[in-house]
Amino acid sequence: MKFISRDTALAPGREAAAALAEQPGPFRVYSPSYSLPMQTAAAFNLHLADGVEPVHLAVVDQFMARAGGYGDPGFSVTIPHFDGPPESALRDVQPSLKLLGLLNVKYLAAEFPMAWEGLAAEAQIGRTFIYRNRLALPRAWVAYQTQPVQSDWLGQLESLPDVQAVVLTEGDAPTLNTPRPASAAEVTHFAPDRIRLAAATDGPGWLVLSEIWYPGWTAVVDGAPVPVARVDGLLRGVYLPNAGAHNISLEYRPASVIWGGRLAWATLLAIVAAAGIWAARATFRPKNP
Repeated sequence: MKFISRDTALAPGREAAAALAEQPGPFRVYSPSYSLPMQTAAAFNLHLADGVEPVHLAVVDQFMARAGGYGDPGFSVTIPHFDGPPESALRDVQPSLKLLGLLNVKYLAAEFPMAWEGLAAEAQIGRTFIYRNRLALPRAWVAYQTQPVQSDWLGQLESLPDVQAVVLTEGDAPTLNTPRPASAAEVTHFAPDRIRLAAATDGPGWLVLSEIWYPGWTAVVDGAPVPVARVDGLLRGVYLPNAGAHNISLEYRPASVIWGGRLAWATLLAIVAAAGIWAARATFRPKNP
C-alpha cells in the first residue's frame, strides 16, 4: 500500500474544482472524462453525477447511460463507462443535456472541447474545459401536472417539452392537470440523511427533489408525516395537497435502523433487569449459621 500526502491526493482537478466551488448552488457537475476525481470534489463540497463506486442502483446505471450518451446500462465501477482512456474515450459521445439537467447537472467538465447544443463555454482551466448546461434544473421544484410513468420512462422524459412542469408518477399516486409552469422550492438545509425545504403553492402540487429515491426516506410536511414517492423514474417526490407556504423535511430512517434501535434498547433493558435481579438475590441471600 502506498501512502501519499493530502495535497498530492487533491492535486488532480484542484483548480477546476476551486473555480466551480465559487458558483452559487446547489448543483451537480458531470465529467465524461473523470476530470474531477471524487476526493477533490468532496474537498470542495462539490456534488457529482459521475464517479467511482462499486455499489449503485441499476436504475441509476440506466439513467446515466442515457443521460451520458454512452448507452451501456450494465454494471461498471465507474460512471460513466470507459472503454478506453478516460480523458478521450467519450470525446465523440453526445450527452442528453435534458436528462443531466433533470439531475441538477449545471456544469460539465471535460478534458476535450464539447460543441453540443445547449452547452455554454464558461472557462478553460489547464486542460479542463468547463461548460454550463443551459437545460439544468434546480435541486427542487413544485410541478402541477402529472403523467403515468411508462415502461420507456427515459424516452418519456426526453419527449416532454418541459420536463420540469410534468412529473411522472407511479401506482395510485395523486394526479394533477393544472397547465402551468413549475414553481420554486428552496433547499434550506442539506445533509446526506436529512434535507429541509420550503415552498409556497397556490394549489395542490408535487414537490420534486432531484435526489435518488430509495426505501427508507420519510417526509414531514407542515408537521404531518407523508410518504416519499418515486417520481420521474428515480427521483423523490412529496405530494403537497393544499395551497400555502410549506415546510418540508426529509429524513433517511430505514426500517433496519428503527428495529435495530428497538432491539438495542430491549437488550439494554434486559441486561439492566438481569443485573437488578442478580443484585437483589445477592443482597437477600440467607447467611449460613
